[in-house]
Amino acid sequence: MYTIESLSNSNLTAALKLRNEIFKGLSKCEKETLEMSLDINNEKYKNCLSQNQISYLEYFVMIESKTKQVIGLTGVYIENNHNNNECWLGWFCIDENYRKNSLGQKLLDFSINRAKELKKKVLKLYTYNSEEYKPAMKLYEKNCFVETKREKQDIYYQLELTQVITKHRYIKEYPIKKNDKYLILGTIHPHRISELDFFYGNAKTFWDILAQSLESQFDNLDNILDFLKKHNIAISDMILECCRQDETVTKDSELYNLVLNQSIKDEILNSDIETIYFTSAFGKNNAAKLFFDLFDLKKQIPENWKETNEFYIMIANKKIKCIILLSPSGASNIGISKSKIYHKVKNKYYGIYDKPVKQFKIDFYKTKFKEVTNANKT
Repeated sequence: MYTIESLSNSNLTAALKLRNEIFKGLSKCEKETLEMSLDINNEKYKNCLSQNQISYLEYFVMIESKTKQVIGLTGVYIENNHNNNECWLGWFCIDENYRKNSLGQKLLDFSINRAKELKKKVLKLYTYNSEEYKPAMKLYEKNCFVETKREKQDIYYQLELTQVITKHRYIKEYPIKKNDKYLILGTIHPHRISELDFFYGNAKTFWDILAQSLESQFDNLDNILDFLKKHNIAISDMILECCRQDETVTKDSELYNLVLNQSIKDEILNSDIETIYFTSAFGKNNAAKLFFDLFDLKKQIPENWKETNEFYIMIANKKIKCIILLSPSGASNIGISKSKIYHKVKNKYYGIYDKPVKQFKIDFYKTKFKEVTNANKT
């Protein structure tokens, strides 16, 4: 067990000892910051505060409950020559004998929450580019800190405090089964779930288009699951976890710190999957791009794939048909309206349907899923 409490005169000596063990080669002003935080108005620190342009600083210690030993240190400080929405992480460290049980994560969570309590929008930090600090850098990146620059040995990170971490809600609950023949493979669901608590459920555009193309009803989860089971269709995504600047972000290209679904290849090989439907193509963080990049299959993508949006690849000794679906989102309609595949048949839709691009997508899905429906009839 542990507690986190404010730095005080009673724990200052232990905090200094820990800080000095972790961080070497400090300047006089850097060494004084802990003492300074306890007596910031003292005249003897005036030059140091001015030199570092610090207007506010506070520190906290993590204390092991049984031994009362200081095992962690963190702080937040504000520079008065920078954006008022920003603050900095200071002297974040855990005693090397206690770097287990997610104590570093708990101390970082505390630090992030403290920055939010100070009404800041950005938390910054800098660390050293050396082997001993790599575990800390991995922790920062896991928590959506983004590297912004490097200066000699210094690496700078920042965290947008409005951002969120999205962890996949459905992959483990709906695994690929041995007898599945088809796989619908996407990226990851939105952070906020509003309409359907399932894959592609936030606005239900995918299920709406698929339902219209197959003249079916997918107005609830039971209908969808029955359809998938009846046609031996599995459904999964390429991203297990990612960061977003805030919970409203839905574009694949704006996701970062991706944790990919490394096991999807083995799941495909250990099943009867013969066709993969990718819900997005080869743009940044799109489903097909992540899949082909992760498993080094890029050389198998034909240059003319856009002519039919389908082609075959070999994974191990297994032949797989790949079908690149048109994005179901309304935001994709402008791009589709300018595509060659649409312009070839534009006259069949333009001026005839109220939403010509959407109807084109419905017909496209109908064609691409024909092999699924025909297989079930036989």
